[in-house]
Amino acid sequence: MSWLVYIFFSLFFIGTIGNQIGALGDIFIQNFSKEYVLFPIGLFIFLQIIFGYGLAKIQNWARRGVLLEANIVLIDLLASVLYDSKFGVSKDVNEFLTRIIGCVICGLILIIHLNRSEIANNFLENKRKRRELNKNKEAVNYILANAHIGLGNVFRLKGDTMPAVTHYETAKKLGFALPEPAIRLMARYYAENRIKTEEAIEFYLDYIRLDSIYDKMVISFLKQLCHLDETTDLNKRKKIKDLNKRVLKANPRIKWAHFYLALAYLFDGYPDIAAKGLKKSLSLEPDNLLAYYWLV
Repeated sequence: MSWLVYIFFSLFFIGTIGNQIGALGDIFIQNFSKEYVLFPIGLFIFLQIIFGYGLAKIQNWARRGVLLEANIVLIDLLASVLYDSKFGVSKDVNEFLTRIIGCVICGLILIIHLNRSEIANNFLENKRKRRELNKNKEAVNYILANAHIGLGNVFRLKGDTMPAVTHYETAKKLGFALPEPAIRLMARYYAENRIKTEEAIEFYLDYIRLDSIYDKMVISFLKQLCHLDETTDLNKRKKIKDLNKRVLKANPRIKWAHFYLALAYLFDGYPDIAAKGLKKSLSLEPDNLLAYYWLV
């Protein structure tokens, strides 16, 4: 049955277009000079492309019928506008173009109106599918991360550092927090090998977030990364300044981070901010003679 309806609409549509072409052709040839013929023909073809696209997108036959009728009305209106612009009261070309553009806009609005429910449904369906995929991905990542953490724990307890590090790194990349023993192992491993990558810095920051910090080697290496003085060049100073901010955000009790951050502000030309930082440093470390020196 649907094929019969499709054939009926196709024949009806083709016949309608034929009549429209004939009617418009008569108006173009009889009433317009040659320079005005190409624009209306181009506009007519453009309108048919738009309506053809609408028919292809709309699957509901009732809506297709409405769209076909709208096409007929719009093209008839176009012919009327063309005729009126030649024989009507106004012969102003600007008014003619304005009315034509208005017809096109009306057609576009009609297509949007007919398709809006389908577009909205497709958008919501795609959004729902993306949300489900993200949930599934998170679930898979959670399972994988726990598996890698478990394997890392096994190797750590056996004393096999390298396999444990590999599994912990993978779990960290999946976006899941590591247990405290894993953080301690990773921070010590990176510090022993003097690794300065962003990944290593994240582990150093995780380490200083712990309640108890007792590995002096890790803290000493992180302090070296945060060190600056008046000889530090501008580009390097900016990176070190940002690193000290991250250290203080992770653990505000780190004394030397307050001092180095204050120096960075001082060398950047912010003495007031630097003074506050130096005073904070002295409150945590009263025997810091360099803080007194720069504060004076």
